[in-house]
Amino acid sequence: KRKAKKIAKNGGEIIKTKTCPHCGKSFTPTSNRQLFCSRECWNQARQEQKEAAREAERGTHYYRQRTCAVCGHSYWPTHSQQEFCSDECRRINHNKKTLEFYHKKKGNPKPDPEAVPTPKPKEDNAA
Repeated sequence: KRKAKKIAKNGGEIIKTKTCPHCGKSFTPTSNRQLFCSRECWNQARQEQKEAAREAERGTHYYRQRTCAVCGHSYWPTHSQQEFCSDECRRINHNKKTLEFYHKKKGNPKPDPEAVPTPKPKEDNAA
């Protein structure tokens, strides 16, 4: 009885036809959970959804928000190679790397961690 009612409701069709939300084409789904008419439509819709989410996340910024490798402060990079939030953090990292290289070259054990200055805590002004 149920099946007969369902078939009658669908206009004599066993499986109800659906409309693809991406391209608007009508199709007969191969399973109950199928939403898109083809794999290509599914991929394109997913890609557009990802791009919209990225756009909402970054707003007017070109690159995604990152965390400074030295102080842990979050910042918006101005170019793709930027690793640090400020010149101060960049200098601190440079000094640390130079000290490590010097001690490695000399054959000494690890450098004294207090010899490298640490940055002052910053206010979170990510804009």
